[in-house]
Amino acid sequence: MREKIQLWLEDGKMLIRSRYSEKYDLVIEVRHITDENAWLIPVFAPITDFDRGRLIHAGPDDFPASPVGSYGTLSGNHASPFARNILIFDHGFSDRDTGKVFTDAAGNKFCLMQVMDRDRLLIHPLPSGDVKEPDFACFTGDRLFYDGRILPVIDVLAVQLYPSNRFVRREFLADGKTPVEPRTLTECTFLDYVMDYDVVSPGALVKMVLENPGEKAFPEFTSGRSMVDLSALPAGEKSEKYRNLPALLSYKLTQRYEAAGACVAYRHVNVPSGLSALKALDAMWIWSGEFSSMPVQEFYIPKLKPVMFPGSDGSESEVDFSGVIRFDKAVKVDRHLTQEDCLAPECQPERFIRFAGDSSRKLGFVLGYSLCYGLSSEPDRWRRIRPELYHFYNTWKMYPYIYHVSDLPENWQMDTVSYRQYFDPAADKDFTAIHFHHEYDDLIVYLECHRQLQGKRLTLPRECAGCRMEIVEKTPSFTVGDDRSDPDSPQIVVDAGNGCNYAVLRFCCRK
Repeated sequence: MREKIQLWLEDGKMLIRSRYSEKYDLVIEVRHITDENAWLIPVFAPITDFDRGRLIHAGPDDFPASPVGSYGTLSGNHASPFARNILIFDHGFSDRDTGKVFTDAAGNKFCLMQVMDRDRLLIHPLPSGDVKEPDFACFTGDRLFYDGRILPVIDVLAVQLYPSNRFVRREFLADGKTPVEPRTLTECTFLDYVMDYDVVSPGALVKMVLENPGEKAFPEFTSGRSMVDLSALPAGEKSEKYRNLPALLSYKLTQRYEAAGACVAYRHVNVPSGLSALKALDAMWIWSGEFSSMPVQEFYIPKLKPVMFPGSDGSESEVDFSGVIRFDKAVKVDRHLTQEDCLAPECQPERFIRFAGDSSRKLGFVLGYSLCYGLSSEPDRWRRIRPELYHFYNTWKMYPYIYHVSDLPENWQMDTVSYRQYFDPAADKDFTAIHFHHEYDDLIVYLECHRQLQGKRLTLPRECAGCRMEIVEKTPSFTVGDDRSDPDSPQIVVDAGNGCNYAVLRFCCRK
């Protein structure tokens, strides 16, 4: 029997409650369509009192984006970075001038996308190439030219051309079937948040404005992050025009929330017209909330060699992430992990684990890619298209890359499975971390250990009782024995040697 979760939907905000520890439950708050906060609340508190609890994660920008060839970073919460909000005092343009074309000193062409106010205009370059390589020019000058006039540019703000994402389908489905009723406490085994969406081609947005001169774009462009839900658009010619704009990327995404603070993301991407390159981050996470404010912060990445890492004083030192290292936010770093940093080429680092605490570990979080399904379950293929494993960046976000592909043909497609999960690192003092989630109908259990163990009995989730167990992978000195003296017992027996050890177990569970 799978553990249940609770749901509460109100004012577009979805709350997902599951067990965290004996003292606390975890509430994940899905807000602003793609943002997520995480709260710890007392086990006796009602779910609607979530924001009186402890905010352990504040996620205004966790929705994964991807570098898309020369388009820059798109998808996720991003849009074309080539837009510019320019300041020209009393410029004299109005909505009827939308679609006019300016040039800069080098002859590059820019479309007037929208008049923001009497002093500011939103412009975007016209593509000078094709869909695969649009060759957008960056405007950085102090003047533009139009119809024999010089337009003196006082200030240039680099902005993104929002909206960019277009939601084709967006639903909250209890147990993957039943739409969640607002303001009704719902109990189920999992929640599917279905988000099928397109990244509208920036070139198509420019073309739409050029072909409809003197009309304010619909939907209007904004300076703030925004996305369009097609189901919310009114009927009419303008809606149809926008609805039919070609997509640069099309995603079918199901985020499945379940017990124990887990969310598994099943993602399918299609590239209708091909691209010069696509570098994917299918999972991402901001280091924020209580996680980032606790005095001791650590990072654990199994399957890595010791690597040279820059210090705050500019010097380099060798660090061993497989041994769990102190990794405070004060460290400012910009470094990539590559294939050369793997202990073995056939064994890719696929999970990345953070801890926070004081004299002991209080909070745990893991971000990872599936070993059983999707691209990351195919070691040889995955290695060939994953030159970069992870990006340590000074924003302190977690950036685990999953692939980097060049020269994509029309209708290129990829399926990936990723997961993210909160867990209590104090659940068992003998283990560095125990975390588990479902992938389709299988329960995947991760046992992370950094101490010697002999005959350690471990109780797994009740649903493991009587199920077939498969060892997906493990370190040589970690052994797992099945204690089936009682067929209804979900216990296993574990031995572990010194150093970093782990096992990944797969249970084909009874429904």
